[in-house]
Amino acid sequence: KFSTWLYRVSLNTVLTFKRRPAKVVTTENFETLPVEAERTHNDEAEALYAAILELKDIDRMLITLHLDGYENEEIADMAGLTKNNTAVKLHRIKEGLIRKLKDF
Repeated sequence: KFSTWLYRVSLNTVLTFKRRPAKVVTTENFETLPVEAERTHNDEAEALYAAILELKDIDRMLITLHLDGYENEEIADMAGLTKNNTAVKLHRIKEGLIRKLKDF
């Protein structure tokens, strides 16, 4: 499938880019966001996003693809895993996120 191939090429490009030395990013522009934009953020969504950012790279990729609506078979093809392994990993990732967010 072309979309699977394209996603895999994109993923490999990102992984290659991540291996390069990190560049320093300033947050000056983020401080100038309108107050209304800050209010529209949902606290629960922010907590989920923060929890996802704490995941290992592969786990973050798997859950992001799942949340983007990809089927387990497509995710497996993109990640180079079996469909069953992908399903198990996604289940464990979801359980871990639920545990992290249960007190929220």
